[in-house]
Amino acid sequence: MREIRAKMRKRPGFTLVELLIVIIIIGILAGSMMLVAGSGTDTAEATKIVSNLRSLKAAALMWYADNLGKSFDDMETAIKNAADDGLSLLQPYMDRKIAFRDEEGIAPAPLLAGLLFATPAEAVVGPAPKGYHFHIRGSGADRAWAVSFFTEGIGSGVVEKLNGMKDSSGMGEESGEFFMIIRKSPE
Repeated sequence: MREIRAKMRKRPGFTLVELLIVIIIIGILAGSMMLVAGSGTDTAEATKIVSNLRSLKAAALMWYADNLGKSFDDMETAIKNAADDGLSLLQPYMDRKIAFRDEEGIAPAPLLAGLLFATPAEAVVGPAPKGYHFHIRGSGADRAWAVSFFTEGIGSGVVEKLNGMKDSSGMGEESGEFFMIIRKSPE
């Protein structure tokens, strides 16, 4: 009997407890990697939004430079009257298509060029403030032209990352809207 027990102890292999401990450790490591990977995608999305706002701002500044002969009020009227939240005014200064939300859903705007979006649906603008806009912010002496991104429908992690990037990117934030000022009212 002692010989059998001695042989069993010397036999190579793992006990059930050892295997369970290894499986638990692997599960904990996999779970923590999922958290890290999720944070990385939020950072990437926030960086893409800031990059797109900078591109919109550059296009808006070029539009402004090309329209210096017009009065400030005429330019503001053009921005306000643009049916697509002002982005069509920037069309000559952009290089890719953008999509717009209409009452029936998302439809491509063939005459309007867009930004470096992965899919057209990411650049949704329309009746509800969502996506990217070129518009007038404020009123009276506080009026300013701005390019904006409305955060409705994006994850809280992305919004948190955008808040962390405000100072370094020159963005402002107010009520779910991240914006970059193009020009303040001369009045």
